[in-house]
Amino acid sequence: MDDIYESIAGLRRRGEKAVLATIVSTSGSAPRKESAKMLVLTNGKIIGTIGGGAIEYQAYQEALKLIDGNESKLAHYELTNAMLPRKG
Repeated sequence: MDDIYESIAGLRRRGEKAVLATIVSTSGSAPRKESAKMLVLTNGKIIGTIGGGAIEYQAYQEALKLIDGNESKLAHYELTNAMLPRKG
């Protein structure tokens, strides 16, 4: 797995854009905790993870929208029982 910080340094050297998604707060049961990171590149590649599943997909889609801009965004996502895989 690529080191996310080395990837960021390489992107900066090459002048390429990317979006870094970081979990800043969690409560209750969550697949990843604070400081988990996912880097989304302009080609759609992902380095790292913020937990996978529906929440990561939503964050990925938002990152793709932000990638050409020069702004940050704080988003709130809620993991509900309806989003969890069913057993059985």
